[in-house]
Amino acid sequence: MPRALRIAAWSLGGLLLLVLLLIAAVIVIGNFAPGRRLLESETARLTSGKVLISGLGGTFPWDIELASLRLRDAKGEWLSARGVSLHWSPLALFAWDMHIDSLGIQAVDVLRKPISSPSTGTSSRSSSSLPAIDVDRLQIGVLALEPAAAGLRARLNVHGNLHYRSMQDAEGSLVARRTHGSGDYEIALRLVRSRMSARLNLQEPAGGPLGHLLNLPGLGALSVIASIEGPRNAERLALDAHAGQLSAKAGGTVDLEHRAADLTYSVASPPMSPRPGLAWRRIAVQGRWVGPVTAPQATAVADLEGLELPDGAQLGSLQANLHANGRVLTARATANGIVLAGSQPQLLQGSPLNVDATMRLDATGRPLHLTVTHRLLQLDARAITSGARSASFDLRLRDLSVLAAVYHQDIGGTMSLSGKVAEQGQNTTLEVSGTGDLTGASLASKLLGADARLHLAGNMTPA
Repeated sequence: MPRALRIAAWSLGGLLLLVLLLIAAVIVIGNFAPGRRLLESETARLTSGKVLISGLGGTFPWDIELASLRLRDAKGEWLSARGVSLHWSPLALFAWDMHIDSLGIQAVDVLRKPISSPSTGTSSRSSSSLPAIDVDRLQIGVLALEPAAAGLRARLNVHGNLHYRSMQDAEGSLVARRTHGSGDYEIALRLVRSRMSARLNLQEPAGGPLGHLLNLPGLGALSVIASIEGPRNAERLALDAHAGQLSAKAGGTVDLEHRAADLTYSVASPPMSPRPGLAWRRIAVQGRWVGPVTAPQATAVADLEGLELPDGAQLGSLQANLHANGRVLTARATANGIVLAGSQPQLLQGSPLNVDATMRLDATGRPLHLTVTHRLLQLDARAITSGARSASFDLRLRDLSVLAAVYHQDIGGTMSLSGKVAEQGQNTTLEVSGTGDLTGASLASKLLGADARLHLAGNMTPA
């Protein structure tokens, strides 16, 4: 054997021996009291105090038991667990398989919602790099949700399982049932290369934990039964959902391979107020979609009355409709009784706000033509929405005094603006020109006068 190969072989052998010695050392340490205390303290140190464990026991590393597990964030402890028992096969990791025979927890107490950690800006590993995951049995005796976490105190029993190889080879189920009071939450999923099946069943009385988690405590009793099943080019979809008096239904088939569907859907609701500040008098939506996303045959009608938002904004009524014939998609909407949040709530009142949009689905770039009309303004815009995107617009401001009052300025008259926006590789160019006939006592109106002219050009480059 050449000398270089002998050196490489001895080096590799030495490295493997070192790895085996480290594994053996960890196993030995984990099965004696002093070593277990060391692992407990090192876990706290390596996680900067975010993960605290105590009462480490069992046969390390195959059968691990914890008397206590606590999770912390910047505000302190947000979750505690007692009686954690993990039985798994660490040797399966050599075959890139995380195989957990059972994970049992006697009790979990979720004290509040955790604080999200700031993003580091690094991209996550792709799903293809994940090992296979097998959890044969998951059991939580009592999952306790405290009011700071779910809006009320709730106790649930949870069990489930998971077997994951890829997004085309996965199967799992999760069932949670309230132990004090009614409430069942069930989900089951099975994915294979050619088929998919999923079922969702939620049943919760009014004022339940899910309504509080959604921050909609007044939503009412929840009932959601949904399923999708069949080959990926002809999945059968069914949805029947009720939230108080609001109902939503959908049914038909979905072709995931060709991004097409044959669906009917509807949403209907009488007056409701699911949370303080959020209310409506009526919601009615119904429609049908047939064909691919790129060239659908579709119709839809929406009618909304008496919408009130928590920030104080209101909408008296909205009527909208959509129609697509495979080549052209058109949408029209009229809004009345608009009340804005802020210092000028009546700004858009006095006339309806009309929106008309037309998109050519069969033309290169899918050109869009948009018009918006109101007593204060008229906008006419055209855009290329795919490929090399660009847009141009003409905007006429019919009464500057109302808009200027928002900024406490005495400016009247009219103004017309024209502009272009275009993508050029990584750059975006912008050009705006305008003319105006300004009146009023403000300095700007006196300087610009009755023959005001504006020109602005810029270039935006990503940092």
